[in-house]
Amino acid sequence: MKANLAQQTRIFVFLRQLAYPHICNVEEELRPQLILSPMVKHLYIFLFALLSCVQSYGQGWERIYGGGGQDVARAISKTRDGGYILTGYYNGNIRLYLLKVDADGKLQWSKTFAGPQGNSRLEGYGVVATPDNGYAIVGYVDPDGIGTTFNRDIYLLKTDEFGNKEWDKTFGGNLADEARAITLLSDGCFVITGFQSFDNGNSENVFILKTDSQGNTLWFNNYGATGARKKGLAITQAQNGDLLVAGELKASNFNSKDAYVLRVGLSGNLIKEQTYEMEDMGVTGDDEARSIVSTDDGSFAVAGFSTIGPGGQGFVFKVDATLSSNPVWANLYPTSDFYGITRDKSTGNLYASGIKTIGPLADLNIVKMDPVGQILWEAIVGRGGVDAGYAVLPTRDGAISAGFTEPTVGSFGDSYAYLV
Repeated sequence: MKANLAQQTRIFVFLRQLAYPHICNVEEELRPQLILSPMVKHLYIFLFALLSCVQSYGQGWERIYGGGGQDVARAISKTRDGGYILTGYYNGNIRLYLLKVDADGKLQWSKTFAGPQGNSRLEGYGVVATPDNGYAIVGYVDPDGIGTTFNRDIYLLKTDEFGNKEWDKTFGGNLADEARAITLLSDGCFVITGFQSFDNGNSENVFILKTDSQGNTLWFNNYGATGARKKGLAITQAQNGDLLVAGELKASNFNSKDAYVLRVGLSGNLIKEQTYEMEDMGVTGDDEARSIVSTDDGSFAVAGFSTIGPGGQGFVFKVDATLSSNPVWANLYPTSDFYGITRDKSTGNLYASGIKTIGPLADLNIVKMDPVGQILWEAIVGRGGVDAGYAVLPTRDGAISAGFTEPTVGSFGDSYAYLV
């Protein structure tokens, strides 16, 4: 078994990204031991499959970017040249962070953006490549720059292919409004989701905003009720063009949170909304759906986190196109906490990414699942402190995850954007 583990780690080659003058400040280092052996029942199957398919699986690597103090990648999207665009925040959400990397994660350029008033706090949560080779980024802006959650606006930024700002727009009311995800439609329009506060901050609505390619509002709809808290955290498009939002719903202060899925038409008309509650041995907890992806048969896979059990559990469940109250299947993954899910269109396999907790360690994990959610393999990557994967995409030979890494235990205020 020890020989197998040694071969496994040699497959992954880790390189530290060289410094770029205004942002990155990291040294080169080879760290093959950062892949920790997956402590799951599929360990032997995983190692056998991995060692049998080295040529087709390819090499793994990590890249670390930053230098601002607290730097985090929240979202990743494929670019038209085969590379990736990442967004998040730089220097503890003081500035929005945008990074362009090639297919191997090598940094090509990076930009940071201040808000419209210079001292505004900005954070990026979603990014897409646009038909003109540029990028559209969404998140929130705190116009006053004082860091409160009660004075935030939805923020949409458009850049050219080199990350130079072309225009930006803000949307929202008088309280907290945040965008969490964006998708690009075939007509070049953008659809954005997130949540808005109302009722003096005592209630929250899911919103869906559609803009044209210049950021002009086409429609802006809210879905919610007074006294309830609904959040839209992810968005995808169905095969027929409908829009699906995943998030959370807390019906009242006396209720636990449920995973929440909303389906609307292309004009924003409500088709159906449904809640889902995870259960383990009759026990329930707070559930949060953080990511959603369409599947081959027109259904949807949803990933997130439940507080069931010690430390909580990650979950993935599949719902049909009608959003039936009974999932097609639902699986819990102990000691995992999922933030992103994606699908390999060629095989139908799923990849989820988030945090894996093993004893005192909290590391980034990427879990490959078959179309019914059974684990095929799990890669766990860690450094000294907390590591997390917030977003995941399929690649030719596996998957890529973006998030953050802390160099040492307890190094709050010292994190780096992370790509594995």
